[in-house]
This record gives sequence, structure tokens and C-alpha cells, in this order.
Amino acid sequence: MEENIVKVSNILNDTKAYNKIGEALGIEIDCNSEIFREIEEFIVKKFNEMKNDEGIEFKVTAEVEVTDEDGEIDNVVIISVNVFAKDEDEAMDKADDNLREQNPEWEDFCINILTVDEV
Repeated sequence: MEENIVKVSNILNDTKAYNKIGEALGIEIDCNSEIFREIEEFIVKKFNEMKNDEGIEFKVTAEVEVTDEDGEIDNVVIISVNVFAKDEDEAMDKADDNLREQNPEWEDFCINILTVDEV
């Protein structure tokens, strides 16, 4: 995603888009403002949503607590799965569902989501 943000930033700067918007709105542009980064991230996110009808691709990393017959933790498995989702919350839900579907023996195990990253 970072690479795409840099591309959008370069396009907006090369075309002087920020300056033109500032002039049209009568606002003096502060080149050091964090708002530019937020605008560029927003643009990339929205284009990614358009690109994928199912949403944005996320890599979800989870920790599965494998327990024995007595309910004691026997092993901990760290696993990652990629899913398409509209946001991070949906990505976590889809990852949990996917992991349980692909590994039926994990149905009753605790799955803790560790990280959710846009791909």
C-alpha cells in the first residue's frame, strides 16, 4: 500500500492538484500538513475498494490455542490467511470462519487474531 500512496502523492504534487484546490477554496496550503498523507491514503483505499468488488485484501495472522482432552493448552499454532473484506473487523470474522472451516478440529479452540494488514 505504501508504494501506491507514494505514487498518488507524486501525481498530486506533479499536477499541483493541492495548490489548485487551495486556490479554488481560498485556503493557503501548508505543505507540511498531515492532511495530505490522510488524503493520499484515502484515495488509495477507495481505489482498492473499486478494484475488488469483494473489498480490500487483508492478511490476517492468528494464534490458535490447541487444547487436549482436559482443556489444557497443548500447543499454540501461528497461522496467516488472506481474505477479502470491506474493513478490518470483517477481515477478522472471515479469517476466523475460514480457519475453522479449513480445520474442523479447531472448532472449539480459541483463535486469537494477532494482526490485520492490508495487502
